[in-house]
Amino acid sequence: MQSLYTLSELAQHLVKSFAERHTWPLTTLPKSTVAVKLPGDAFRAISDPAKAKEITKTAFVSEDVLKELGVKEKKVCSDYSSLCC
Repeated sequence: MQSLYTLSELAQHLVKSFAERHTWPLTTLPKSTVAVKLPGDAFRAISDPAKAKEITKTAFVSEDVLKELGVKEKKVCSDYSSLCC
């Protein structure tokens, strides 16, 4: 699963960086507004709230990798829905 989290975080950083470079606004909708259905055979909800919180607080892409890619470091928001400024 860590590979999926790493890929997801890297994609978030790259999308944010691309939007900033083009001066495009990048907004998110509240969690209650959008319900995304993911395939049940590949994804399932994390049943342990403590484990879910630990995952959302973990940085899976190191600062060195972000620097190498030319992406400004941004911390991931606690709700895992977007990157904080």
